[in-house]
Amino acid sequence: MTAPDQPAYYSDRIDPVSRSSPQQLFLLMLEAKPQPDSDEYREVGGAYVNCWVDADDLRTAERRAVALILEEGWKPYRFESWHFVTRETYADQEPDDSGEPDMQEVVDEAFADGVALVFNTWGVDAPDADD
Repeated sequence: MTAPDQPAYYSDRIDPVSRSSPQQLFLLMLEAKPQPDSDEYREVGGAYVNCWVDADDLRTAERRAVALILEEGWKPYRFESWHFVTRETYADQEPDDSGEPDMQEVVDEAFADGVALVFNTWGVDAPDADD
């Protein structure tokens, strides 16, 4: 049983998943809320956090992603999905001026640093902010 202050991991409830190639990254999407010590606490209601993780298995990838989200002052509360991606997944995506991150740079960061996060936030007054 998980202690109340410890996260419950999705990967603990399924059969182990391992990547088949070191060219693969795990892409996890988690939903998180800023904690009171976070700079975003009063301005942001929450976020879908996309986490690209260079790890051999889903269990390790999930734990790295959760640890980094917590370090950023956010608390993950829902595991949404995961799948494998490679550099080729984003090969046709060109950077634009929309303010969205350059996905090729995000993937390069994940391979270089072991993990890369992108927070897709919504405001505290969003219609479904409390869901």
